[in-house]
Amino acid sequence: MEPGTRNLEPGTRNPELGTWNLETGTWNLEPGNRDLEKQNSGIRTLQAEPGLLLRPARFSEHGEPENSFAAGAFALSCLSIDAVYSRPLPKGSDNQQMIDLESFLRDVPDFPKPGILFKDITPLLASPAAFKEACDRLAKPFANKGVTKVVGIESRGFIFGAPVAQRLGAGFVPIRKPGKLPAETVSQSYQLEYGSDTIEIHADAIGPREKVLLVDDLLATGGTMAAAVELVAKLGGEVVGIAFVIELCFLPGRDKLAGQNVHALIQIK
Repeated sequence: MEPGTRNLEPGTRNPELGTWNLETGTWNLEPGNRDLEKQNSGIRTLQAEPGLLLRPARFSEHGEPENSFAAGAFALSCLSIDAVYSRPLPKGSDNQQMIDLESFLRDVPDFPKPGILFKDITPLLASPAAFKEACDRLAKPFANKGVTKVVGIESRGFIFGAPVAQRLGAGFVPIRKPGKLPAETVSQSYQLEYGSDTIEIHADAIGPREKVLLVDDLLATGGTMAAAVELVAKLGGEVVGIAFVIELCFLPGRDKLAGQNVHALIQIK
């Protein structure tokens, strides 16, 4: 097999894949089409969703795949068929590799207690492409805001906050639960539905008038993030934005952050 991607004429059909679209460089799948992925362990059949596209994969001179793409629930390295799954993009999109991040969330019912539908981000974290896309999109709106510190809230805020700080050329600052930070700290308490909680930050973590971006995975009731805003203010920092991966829009979290520049990648209505 020749290295590189095959060049196909527009309208080329494959009975297993569909019709080749020259403009998008993809296979247009028809509902019900199936793709066979041959691996050393045998043949595995995957059901294609209507409207999904197939993108060509590159092969080395030895016939081995040089790349693979994560898309939706699939991450395929095709050895016999030079294509992998990718979700179609909205018309006019300027990012041909944009990923539907919400499709990587897993619903877990009755966790952590009965009646709660938990939005699990671990499938997103497990996909290199989706994780990179999420961090890129968290950072992008603040690329020219002069951010010098990115603050992540324990613990999932650390997962996203650190790579966002790297993208912005900023330092990373952790906000932690009481007793977890080794040096002098400043604390802020906030109310929960039943009782209260406290978070802390190092007293020297943020200087006066430093521009700060706050990052966390989820905006729900907003209490923890509102307390984090107060901590930054106590140190003299200026909050230029707050970024979340997920916002639960049916909860009043955004109300507690009134006046702040809040950015959420996925909004759950």
